[in-house]
Amino acid sequence: MESLALLVSVILLVIVVLGIVAAVLAKKPRQTIQGRLTSVIISVLPIVAGGWLMLLQIGIGARALGAAVAAAGVISIWRNIQKKR
Repeated sequence: MESLALLVSVILLVIVVLGIVAAVLAKKPRQTIQGRLTSVIISVLPIVAGGWLMLLQIGIGARALGAAVAAAGVISIWRNIQKKR
């Protein structure tokens, strides 16, 4: 049981870190098309991870965390597409 709890903790930590990375990528403007493309590709990961967590049949707290991470990924992609159009 300890290993299962550790695994769940690591998975949730990775999902939260992905959300933080997406938030940081949304704040910092990218000048080159290569930088913007890389930022968009990295921002897809929080959408997938947060969406997966949001769709699981578990408590409302984990679903809210998944929704927040997915929203951070969407906002990051949105801001990277909108800059310097």
